[in-house]
Amino acid sequence: MFYIPVYQLHYPVNIVNILNFTLIVPSDYRSSILDDRSLRIERVKVHDEGTYICRAENSVGGVEVQARLTIHSHPTFIVTPQDKVVGVGRSVSLRCQVSGNPPPNVFWNKDTGQVCMERM
Repeated sequence: MFYIPVYQLHYPVNIVNILNFTLIVPSDYRSSILDDRSLRIERVKVHDEGTYICRAENSVGGVEVQARLTIHSHPTFIVTPQDKVVGVGRSVSLRCQVSGNPPPNVFWNKDTGQVCMERM
């Protein structure tokens, strides 16, 4: 769950919440604007990551503030290595592609020893 508090002002305000400059519609089944004018997002997803802007306006003017939402996610395999048969003296590539946030480190091991490590 992600929660941005917006402090109650002493005059009526209209609140517009924006994700990466796309309007968030409060009727979205996962997001809502609470009584205290905070934005609440339930069951946060990776694509919810971005800069949120809260803008308050009245007849005198407007103000805005930004909050950056970063989503952490477990590493997952996008491509997994496949078994290969190769002749002596030839080259071989074993593909392994992962995603996650922060970007995961990738480790390769042969039997019990580490072969190499590379950051994605």
